[in-house]
Amino acid sequence: MRRLPVLPVLAVAAAWSTVGVVVSGLTRTGYTLILGNAEGTALTGVVGAQISLAVLATMLWPAATGSAASKFVARAQGAGDEPLAARVAAHLGRRTLATGAATALLAGIAAVVVYGERPATALAVLPLVLGYSAYLLTRGVLLGQGRVARATRAELVALVVSLGGLAALLVGGATPFVLLPLAAGYLAYAALGWPRRAAAGAVDPGLRREMDAFVAWGVLGNVASAGLLQLCVVVAGASRPATEVGLLTGAVALATPASLVARSLVQVLFPTMARSVGAGDHDAVRRQTDVVTRGIVTVFVPVFAVLVLAAEPLLRLVGRGFGDGTAALRVLLVAVLLTTLPVAAVAAMTSGTAAGIRRSALMSATGLGVGVLGLAAFTGPFGIEGIAVAYLLGALVTVALPWAWTWRAQGQRWAGLTVRVVVGIAGLVAALAVQAALPAGTWWGTALPAVVLVAAWAAASAREVRTLLGARAR
Repeated sequence: MRRLPVLPVLAVAAAWSTVGVVVSGLTRTGYTLILGNAEGTALTGVVGAQISLAVLATMLWPAATGSAASKFVARAQGAGDEPLAARVAAHLGRRTLATGAATALLAGIAAVVVYGERPATALAVLPLVLGYSAYLLTRGVLLGQGRVARATRAELVALVVSLGGLAALLVGGATPFVLLPLAAGYLAYAALGWPRRAAAGAVDPGLRREMDAFVAWGVLGNVASAGLLQLCVVVAGASRPATEVGLLTGAVALATPASLVARSLVQVLFPTMARSVGAGDHDAVRRQTDVVTRGIVTVFVPVFAVLVLAAEPLLRLVGRGFGDGTAALRVLLVAVLLTTLPVAAVAAMTSGTAAGIRRSALMSATGLGVGVLGLAAFTGPFGIEGIAVAYLLGALVTVALPWAWTWRAQGQRWAGLTVRVVVGIAGLVAALAVQAALPAGTWWGTALPAVVLVAAWAAASAREVRTLLGARAR
């Protein structure tokens, strides 16, 4: 068994990945902020629904292919087989081009059927699906190769192309083409890192079957977990007025970026775990899961609590008229916090044997089923607030199952950690009650409950911080 370094390499890669994911989040969030301030809720809702449909379409195969690249390229490198890693990247690149074209066509048809758009208007989602598919595959290959810095530089290029192009289109009044700059940004990213050369020979049929099985289960897992949020926006676009969809789009744009920092750890943690599996160092996987999970709980519970308390002023950043989405934003923030907590557990589960990705997909599918039932029950009578609650219910199931399974399967000592999460959320509910009793519209009405809550969490987490620092030192 070859033991690989855990924390020092992971920390450096995570720092680069955090920058890259923050830049990626700024691209999507910046799109919503620019549209909201320039065009208002109606166009923001239309574009947000189209983007969610495009993202959901990529989850039908291309997104899972990117995850497969991250795992199997890293695993081949962990085993010391660089030629195999190159062949895997090239093989998955060809699969992405084929499946991306197919899902792009499906997204165009769905835009006509679901949203009632004219075929000419629906064509706008096609280049976005193709560009996003190429982006996901390229990012997966770069992360699997450990080239996190290059992936981050490519994110900067995509940001400049996307937001610069959008600003130019809006100045020129070309609003029917507002999706094209985002697609161009993703294609620019792919052009900077697409796998071009491979060693002679094809991928072994047995490995191809393993990768296909991983991708197939990954499709179910992606649609059932990350796809639920996109499905919420698609359902809103099909059933609610454009202004309400704009409010939900603004809430989603503000709810998701904070979780991207934690997910940046997973972008490097997943291939790192795959390399550890390839090297036979399974104890490293357990240590990584525990350290990252404790770090996420310690840092992100207070971060999301502050965002929940500051929901109303945050929505003013999106533009005028978005304040009516405050309740939906608060519910979405709690749901996104919950989905952030088990990211290391899910990475550990899916980076090992084929049974792991199947188990993760089935757990996520259970959460999707609960979320869909919630959408059917709550969307009509409660509007976007009901949609947000449906997502929260699905998220609760999607989080609880992998958390509990990893806790037991890895023998983690998470009883106290679980209690801290529950107490933290209860403290947030109490802080919201205090905030409601204070004068509305004052800065200290938001700041006072937030400061008290963060101070109490910091005091309760002092021992956990010392434990994490001790683990890093060891």
